[in-house]
Amino acid sequence: MATSSTFLYYSSKFTPLNYQKVISLIVLLNSSFCIAQTSSLPLIEISTNGNISIKDEPKISAHMGIIDQGMNSLSDSCNGYDGSIGIEIRGASSQSFQKKSYSFETRLSSGENNNVSLLGMPKENDWVLHGPYSDKSLLRNSLAYYIGAQTGQYTPRTRLCELYINKDYRGVYLLTEKIKRDENRVDIANLKPEDISGDELSGGYIIQIDRDNKSTDIDGWWTDYSPSKFVAFHDPSYNELQDVQREYIRTYISDFENQMRTPDFTKKYAEYIDEDSWVDYFIVSEIGKHIDAYKLSFYMHKKKSTNGGKLHFGPLWDFNLAFGNFDFVCSPDPEGWSYEWQGTCDNSHPFWIKKLTDYPKVSDKINCRWITLRNGPLHTDSLLQYIDNRLIEMGDAPTRNFEKWDVLGNYVWPNDYVGESYEDEVTYLKNWLTTRLTWMDNNMIGECTVSKVESNPISVYSYTLYPNPCSQYLFVETEIAQEYQRIEITNHLGTLIESFPLSGTVTKLDISSLSTGLYSTRIVNDRQIKGHRMIWVK
Repeated sequence: MATSSTFLYYSSKFTPLNYQKVISLIVLLNSSFCIAQTSSLPLIEISTNGNISIKDEPKISAHMGIIDQGMNSLSDSCNGYDGSIGIEIRGASSQSFQKKSYSFETRLSSGENNNVSLLGMPKENDWVLHGPYSDKSLLRNSLAYYIGAQTGQYTPRTRLCELYINKDYRGVYLLTEKIKRDENRVDIANLKPEDISGDELSGGYIIQIDRDNKSTDIDGWWTDYSPSKFVAFHDPSYNELQDVQREYIRTYISDFENQMRTPDFTKKYAEYIDEDSWVDYFIVSEIGKHIDAYKLSFYMHKKKSTNGGKLHFGPLWDFNLAFGNFDFVCSPDPEGWSYEWQGTCDNSHPFWIKKLTDYPKVSDKINCRWITLRNGPLHTDSLLQYIDNRLIEMGDAPTRNFEKWDVLGNYVWPNDYVGESYEDEVTYLKNWLTTRLTWMDNNMIGECTVSKVESNPISVYSYTLYPNPCSQYLFVETEIAQEYQRIEITNHLGTLIESFPLSGTVTKLDISSLSTGLYSTRIVNDRQIKGHRMIWVK
């Protein structure tokens, strides 16, 4: 069992030596706990009745249990979920991998949908278990969705876990919310079959630019302009929509593209789309620079006319082939813009992507937004700290994963980089991300002319948490004593757990109310947000 002491970890500099500190820390944790066959990650056990094979479709009935008690063992009782599910294999090119990804829905024993909260995420019944395979860092989707969430736009929530199917260990997985209409996911109107006129017809729709996969219930249409793109009905699906509803959203997209084809497109394009959502979608897509950007798993959603009525971009989805993890067609290097691939190495982006982004009003807005985000939640230190936090959270789970899937040191399509060890893979991801952020700083499109953004850059300073280890109290030491300064402690989902005012440069906090788990901290004042440091409490 876990020791009774509190464990604190913090890092103020991000050099290659820091990864060694993280690895040493993981070893220390494992040795101090003296546990065999346990995990710091939640364990998910799925049993298919009679070891029935899980297929691409349809979903088969199964049982799922979740163990989430801090340090977890298969001998522990299920406390996160213990009930029926329907499950199937998901994915396109990833289905060729030995390690499969799955879609599942939580069900009642009668077979009806069962809306539940899994691992702290809001109640729903549709979920995804993503199994990173070619992504040997195990973190690319988790990182991308975290970056997306920092913009304030809805991005699928995630939890790292370890998966067993019929007692067979399957490795490290990412439990993820499936993209769908829900007040806690894509918060748009619930379009019903009877909504066939007026304001009720105008929203809400979730569509995606993707492959034309007619073997599923998702169907759609091809756009009129070259390169023609397939737009799929996602939620509601093709079969759930009435003819008039399908025609409405198709006409809306067609009218937007017709406007973008005109010489004076700038006069009316903003009547169709939400510019701010495009700015945020563009920034996160470009940070990842993934080969499928703007052409596959490209989600959009439309709100009702009484709720603005415009087309919004997102949620983000599928960043496996991002952060330098592809080796075909276009350059995976951290330099260069992926939105400019149109007409060069890639000919699959909708024609309006580059046209919209290069319009000065939009590119200038992107520039200002970039400055704001980089001086806050997308500061390099914060993103590198997020990666380190996940490494601590996983403990020795990556070792088990790569004992199951012997891919380290071997090429797996479409790796551009092949590291000899897990440390190599994580170091590559961190170095690629750092280089990419710096390149974007130096080459950001547009020009920000908003004086308060240009003249008031955010000052970042360090802070320290101690002692290490400790029990009931935590001391916070800052460089500067500032009025209205506080420290916030959040859980793994980013939910605020505690907030303490800071007095002077050293403040003593009573954290005895915190239960065992992984937490992040951040300093907040009127000039900045600075974080994150992790706390392991017992």
